[in-house]
Amino acid sequence: MQQNGFVFTCSNATQEECFRLGFVRFHRKYLAEVKNVGKGSPIFLYNVDTRELHGLLVADPVAENLDASEFPSQLRVQCSQRFAP
Repeated sequence: MQQNGFVFTCSNATQEECFRLGFVRFHRKYLAEVKNVGKGSPIFLYNVDTRELHGLLVADPVAENLDASEFPSQLRVQCSQRFAP
């Protein structure tokens, strides 16, 4: 079965956190869309500071609403392969 890939943004300050902790955070307005991400869907991180695309992560289909911050929701991911940008 073919799966859609997804690109999430990060910054220099959050990129390593995404890889180390195994999640990406996003604005709550995208929660409904992110809930459509399937288990194993390919995920890439686009660093807005360096303008580099990083990956490959795969999704665990758990999207959660965590807190009241600007980016309160998270999607669990696992690093499948880490390619140079």
